[in-house]
Amino acid sequence: MVLVELNRLKSMRESAEGKLETLILELKNVIGMSPEEPLHLRGDFNHLVDQFPSVSEATERALHERPDLLAARAVEKWSDARIEQARAEGRLDASLSAGYENMLFGFPVRGVDDAGRLQTGFRMFHYLKFGISLDLPCGQKSGSN
Repeated sequence: MVLVELNRLKSMRESAEGKLETLILELKNVIGMSPEEPLHLRGDFNHLVDQFPSVSEATERALHERPDLLAARAVEKWSDARIEQARAEGRLDASLSAGYENMLFGFPVRGVDDAGRLQTGFRMFHYLKFGISLDLPCGQKSGSN
């Protein structure tokens, strides 16, 4: 397995070298150089890439600048604001209700009352109802202020 991995790495390196040679030839062609002429670059290329920041600096920067963390903080602030709004609007709410109902109830037959007279089998019922409904606000915020 080590030999296979080594051959794979050699193959990748040779492919990269081949691509580099092709790109150098294309560059020489664009600037009008012959393919045999050596390509010399001027300047100092030693400090082109800055040094990587320390782990603590990178962590601190990520905590302050990562978009996913910024979005999570925004959602958290929005949720806290919604909770505070609900607490501020929370108050005792009472509503009263009343009603009257007149209902004719019976059967389509005739009957005899206590005095011996014929009566219909229908009676009139009167209903009066009333009530109060209380909506209680949520509890107090936990923790100290």
